[in-house]
Amino acid sequence: MPPSPTRSLFSQHFLEKRLPAETDWQVDVDAVFANLKELYQERKDFLATLNEAQTEQEFIRPVLDALGFAYIPQTSFKKAGQVQRPDYALFTKEGKKRARNVLKDERAFYGDALAILDAKYWARPLSEQHKNDPRDEFKNANPTFQMVNYLIGTGVDWGILTNGETWRLYYRLASSTATEFYQVNLVQLLEQNDAEQFKYFYLFFRHEAFERDAQGKSFLERVRESSLTYARIIGDQLKDLVYEQVFPLLAGGFIAQRHGKGITENEETKREIYQATMSLLYKLLFLFYAEARSLLPVNHAGYRDNSLTTMARSVAERIDRNTPLGETSTRLYGELLNLFEVIDRGDRQYQLPRYNGGLFSPKSSENQFLAANKLNDEMLGRALDGLWRTDGEPIDYGFIDVRTLGSIYEGLLEYKLHIKNASRGSVELKTDKKERKETGSYYTPDYVVKYIVHETLAPILAAREKQFADAVEKYHALLAKKRATKSIDVLRVLNQQIEDAERVANDVMLDIKVCDPAMGSGHFLVETVDYLTDGIIRILNQFPQDNPLLKMLEQIRKTIVYEMAQQGIEVDAARLDDTSLLQRVVMKRCIYGVDYNKMAVELAKVSLWLHTFTVGAPLSFLDHHLRFGNSLLGAFARRVQNEFKADAPLLGSPFEGILNAAKTMQEISLSSDATIADVEHSANLFDVFEKAVVPYKRLLDISLLPYYGSKRADEFLRTYLSDALTATPENVSPPYRKVFEEREMMYTDKRFFHWDLEFPEVFIDLSRTVWKENFGFDAVVGNPPYVDVKTDDYYDEFYKAASARNLYAYMLERAGMIGAASSRLGMIVPMSLVCSERMKPLRDSFAANYATVRVANFGIRPAKIFPNVDQRTTIVIGEEKPSRSALITTQETSKVLKLKATRLHRWHEGQEQEMIANLSFADISDLPAEYGWAKLGDETGRGIALKLFKQEKTTGDYLTGDWKFWFHGIGRYWLKAYAFEPTFLGADGKPRHSTTLGELTALNEEIGKVIIAIVNSSLFFWYWILYGDEFHLMEQEISRFPFTYHKGSSAIYKKLGKLVDELMDDYNKHSILQRTKYATGEITQQIFFPRHSKPILDRIDDLLGSIYGLTREEVEYVKAYDAKFRMDED
Repeated sequence: MPPSPTRSLFSQHFLEKRLPAETDWQVDVDAVFANLKELYQERKDFLATLNEAQTEQEFIRPVLDALGFAYIPQTSFKKAGQVQRPDYALFTKEGKKRARNVLKDERAFYGDALAILDAKYWARPLSEQHKNDPRDEFKNANPTFQMVNYLIGTGVDWGILTNGETWRLYYRLASSTATEFYQVNLVQLLEQNDAEQFKYFYLFFRHEAFERDAQGKSFLERVRESSLTYARIIGDQLKDLVYEQVFPLLAGGFIAQRHGKGITENEETKREIYQATMSLLYKLLFLFYAEARSLLPVNHAGYRDNSLTTMARSVAERIDRNTPLGETSTRLYGELLNLFEVIDRGDRQYQLPRYNGGLFSPKSSENQFLAANKLNDEMLGRALDGLWRTDGEPIDYGFIDVRTLGSIYEGLLEYKLHIKNASRGSVELKTDKKERKETGSYYTPDYVVKYIVHETLAPILAAREKQFADAVEKYHALLAKKRATKSIDVLRVLNQQIEDAERVANDVMLDIKVCDPAMGSGHFLVETVDYLTDGIIRILNQFPQDNPLLKMLEQIRKTIVYEMAQQGIEVDAARLDDTSLLQRVVMKRCIYGVDYNKMAVELAKVSLWLHTFTVGAPLSFLDHHLRFGNSLLGAFARRVQNEFKADAPLLGSPFEGILNAAKTMQEISLSSDATIADVEHSANLFDVFEKAVVPYKRLLDISLLPYYGSKRADEFLRTYLSDALTATPENVSPPYRKVFEEREMMYTDKRFFHWDLEFPEVFIDLSRTVWKENFGFDAVVGNPPYVDVKTDDYYDEFYKAASARNLYAYMLERAGMIGAASSRLGMIVPMSLVCSERMKPLRDSFAANYATVRVANFGIRPAKIFPNVDQRTTIVIGEEKPSRSALITTQETSKVLKLKATRLHRWHEGQEQEMIANLSFADISDLPAEYGWAKLGDETGRGIALKLFKQEKTTGDYLTGDWKFWFHGIGRYWLKAYAFEPTFLGADGKPRHSTTLGELTALNEEIGKVIIAIVNSSLFFWYWILYGDEFHLMEQEISRFPFTYHKGSSAIYKKLGKLVDELMDDYNKHSILQRTKYATGEITQQIFFPRHSKPILDRIDDLLGSIYGLTREEVEYVKAYDAKFRMDED
C-alpha cells in the first residue's frame, strides 16, 4: 500500500489504482533496492547515535548517489546560527556543472536545481522543535518551517526533507506548502523487503522524477496533475450525485416518513427540511473527509467498526449482492445518529476525544430535527452509497480539497425543495430565483482566489515581519536582563514586562484581521488561513531561539495533551505539530466573514473546521467571527453615538454603554480553544455578549428606519435618549409602539449588520475600553454579489456610489469603510467597474480610501474566469489606505489616486495559471478617466494612448451633416462600419432595419470615409478594448475617439477613402446571407467576415499611424493586438 499522510500531495486513488498501471511502474528497482538494503543493514546498529553531519555522511549521501543525483552541499552558507540555504541543491550532472559556474549568483544557481534537500539527524521529528538536543545543529528550528522558508526563498519547486529514516517531498506551489507533503518511511520499506512497495519511494525520489520531459513536465508534476484532475472529475461527479441523487434521497426520505405520520408540508416546513438535510449532508461529508485523512481514530477497532466508512462499505456490499436494504427499517439511521453522538461526546474506549464545536451538538435546531425524524435504510443507504463511491470505486476524500466540498455546499444554496410525491418521498431541487441566483454568486476558481489573497496579504506580512523582528529583539533583551538579575523585586517587574512583550510580539503576527463580507462557503477564508500560516512560518523560522509565538504553540500542545490524558485518551504529540496548531490559531484570530444566507455561514464553519482539524483538539468556536447578516445595510455605532453627542451634548447618548458591553469579547478573541472547556467558555461568553448588545442593536436598527419610511423612529430616539435602551412596546407612549413593530419587520427583511457591534475587537480597543483610533480590518477580500438593485434611500445616504445601483459597487465601497489605515482590498468584480459610465461614482470613490489601485481585466473569449457564465471580470487590488476619517464623520477626503491596469486578457482553456502568474500592469494615472480606467498593460500601449489624447478634437466634432454611414453595434473581435446599409430582410422578404445597426452622418464623404476607416481599424479596436465593455459598440464611443481633421494630410485622407472603397468591396465579396428563425419570426441578414480583409485593414492602420505620429513599432503593436484570437473568429 502507498504511504498516506494526513494531507498528501498526491491522490491515494492515483497511487493505488492508476500508478501501478503506468509505464513508470515497470522500472527495474532490484539493483538499487539491494544497494539500499545493504547500506541500511551495515549501519542500522549505530544510525540512531549519529548527529546531523554523520547521518548525511553515512546514509543520506549514499542514498542520493543511489537515486542518481548530482549535488552541491550548501553548508558554507550557514551563518550566525541560522541556515541561510538548504543543505543540498540537487542537480543532473550537466546542471551541476552549470551551477558550479554561478555559485555566487543565487538566482542562476537555483534556477538549474531539480530540487533542494534539507537533512536532519537520524529519526529526528520533522514537524517540531527539538530543544536542547546535542545532536541538533540548529537548536529549536522546526524542520518544516525551514523547508517552507527554503522553497520560498530559492524559488525551487520541489524540496526533500529527510532524517534518513523518513523522507518527505514538499511542493512550493501546493495550496499549503507547509501542510501538504508526500511522506515515505524508507527504513520500513527496506525492512519489509518488498520491491514493489519500494517503488513508492524510488519513483518519487530518484533524479528522473524531477527532470522534465519533452512536453516540459516532470514525473512528479504529471502525478500531481493527474491527482488534481482526479479530484476535479470526482468533485464534478460528486456534485452531480449530490444534486440529482443524494440530496433528493435524504430530503425525500424525511418527507415520506413525515407523510406517513399524516404531516403535510408547507413552505416553512419545507425550508426546515431543506436546512436539516443540508446539515445532515455536510455532517456526512465531514466524517468521510475526516476518516479518510485519519483525523478520526479509524485505526482503532472500536471506532472503525462504527465508522461512517464501515457503514458505507457494508451498504455497498449489500447493494452489490442485490440484498434489499429495507423500506421500514431505520436501523442504519439509528447507527448514524449514534455515531454523531459519539463524535460530539467522545468515547474513551474508542480513543475518540470530544470534538463538539456545535456541528454535532443536540442543541442546534437542525440536529433536533434530525433526532425527531427518521430515514429508512433504503433511502439513507442509497444516499450513503452515492457519497462513498463512484463507478464502483471508493471516493478518495483524503485528496479532495475542502474547497471542492465548499463548491458543492455553495451550489446547493441556489435551490429549493419541490415535492413531486410525498408518499414515495419523490422530490427534486429547483433553482431558487430569489436566493443565490439573484445574489449573483459564482464560485471563484482556485487560481483566482490564490492570486487575490497573495496580492492582498503579501505586503501586510512583509510589514509585520519587520515589526515582529523589533518585538522579538525587545523580548530577547528582557530575557537577557532576567538571566542577569538576582533581585526578586526586579524579577517580578521583569516577568510582567516579559509577559507583555510576549503578547505584543504575538499580536504582531496574529492580529492580522482579514474579512470576506460575502463569504459563501469560505473559499477565500480557507485560502487566507493557508497563506497566512505559510507566511508566518517563514517569519518564525528566522527566530528559532526563544520565540514567543512558538512558546505559545508549545503551551497549546501541552494543554491538548493534558486534556486528552484527563479524558483517558492517548494522543500522538507528533500530530500536534506547530504547523497544525498555528493554522488553528490563525483561523481563530485572523479570519472574519459575513453572509446574508444563514446556511452559508454554517457551511463556512464546516469548511474551516475540516481544513484545520487537529487530532485531539476540539472544533474551534467560530460564531464570533463568522456572522449572519447583510454586510451592506447597517449603522456604525460610533458614528450614531457622535451624532447624538453633537445634537444633545448635555443629555447623553443611549449608546454610551456599548464599549463596556463589548469588553466580554476580549477573552473570546484570545482563547486558544485547546480544550472543550475553552470552547464552551467562549460560547458562554459570546452568549453573554450577544444578550448585552441586543438593546444597542435594536436601537441601531431603529436609527435606520427613517430610510425605509418610518415617521416616528428618529423622534423616538431623540425623545428617550439613554432610556431608549430599556424601552419596550409596553412602556413607551402609544405613538412610538409602532416603531418596535416596524423594527421587527425591517430586521427580518433586511438583516441589518452593525459592523462595530458584530466585530467589536476590530473597532474597539477592548483592553482600554475605548474606540480604536485606527479601527478596521487589515484586508478585505472576496467575490461580492453582482446584482442590480433599485433606488434605496439608505444607499443614497451612505454610499457615494449609490447611483451605480449594483451590490458589488456597494461592497467595494463598504470595504473602504471597514478597512483600517494602510489596509488592503482584493476582490473580483464585473468589468463594468472600469468601463461603465454608471460606475463612475464608484471609481471616483476609490480616491477617498486608497492611494493606489491595480486592476487586472479578463474577457470571456475564448476562455473565461467563470466557466459557465459569460461574465467579464476585473480583479481589483486597493493599496495603502491613507485616512480613517470617513466612518467617524461625513467629512470628504481628497487624495490623488495612482492607477495601474492590465490589458484585457484573453486565453485558451488550460492557460489560466500561466496567464494570471504573468500579469503585467501599466500606470494609467495620467490617462483620461472620465469614461473609465483604461485596460492597458504595457508601456508601448501607454505611449500610443498618450499620442492619441494629444488630439484637440474627436470624431464627434465631425458627425454632423448629410453623408450617411452605418456601424454594427455588437463588437467582439471585429468592429465594423459601412458605407452602405447591410442587407436585413424580414420574414416577408422586405427590407427591415436591424436594431443592432447604428446610423451616423458625417460632414462630407471624405470625412465619413475616414471615420469608417477609423472604426474598422485595429487602432480603433485597441482603443475600444481600452475603454469599452468588449461587447457593445456605442455611438458615444465612436464620437469620443481622438481625431482632428484639419491637422491631417489630404493625401492620406484620399488614400484612406480608396482603402475604404476596397474594404467595402471585400466585405461584400466574403459576406453571406444567413437566415435565422426567432420566436418573433424569421430574418435574413448579411454576415461579414472581416478577418479575410485583414491585409486591407493593416494598410489602413499604416496610414492612421502616420496621422497620429506612431512609430513603426507602435503601428505593428496595434496591428498585432489580439490578432491570434481575432483571426480565429469573426
